Amino acid sequence: MEEDGPSIDVLMETWSRYRPARLDLLSRLHRPKSLRDPVCEWSEMLVKQLLHGRFPVKPDQSIDPVRKDYDVVLDKDGTQVQIKSLSNLSGKWVNEHLIQFTGSVGAYAIVFFTDLRPETVLIFPKQQLKHICERLRKRHPKQDTELQLTQRNFGQILAEKRAFAYLGIRIWCYDDSQRQWEEWKASDNHTKQ
Repeated sequence: MEEDGPSIDVLMETWSRYRPARLDLLSRLHRPKSLRDPVCEWSEMLVKQLLHGRFPVKPDQSIDPVRKDYDVVLDKDGTQVQIKSLSNLSGKWVNEHLIQFTGSVGAYAIVFFTDLRPETVLIFPKQQLKHICERLRKRHPKQDTELQLTQRNFGQILAEKRAFAYLGIRIWCYDDSQRQWEEWKASDNHTKQ
């Protein structure tokens, strides 16, 4: 049986507390007029900062925050990066993710949230996707442009960080105690940001 849910008064009071927090978050992201999901905005800003990239610009040189294929461009080589977020509760995932490379996108980033806490960022390079699919023992078609990412695959990538980093996946994990993101490399070294 479905419960009735909160009263209208509780709904309005809850929204009155949420609204300023959301506006503050968007303002700190330099997106005060955004009506997009703040999780998406925050994820794009995080990946941009981790990669030292830039947002694409319109012909008039203003930032273009909503693009169909990609969200960030890498300064060092012009790689276009598509950025998504994936949220789940602790335990068994209810949301999985289909990575699809389209157009001229060269990298695909996913920010993983557990219980609304950002914990991991994975960035998949298009040119290595087939090898990544092979390592994950995927059987689906279009492995040169698609990866059906499951919770099991995510766990394997984190358990074998160095092997997947060697295949080109960039892996960041958030260290709460240090309040910083740590990137895992194919070598024994990893960096903190």
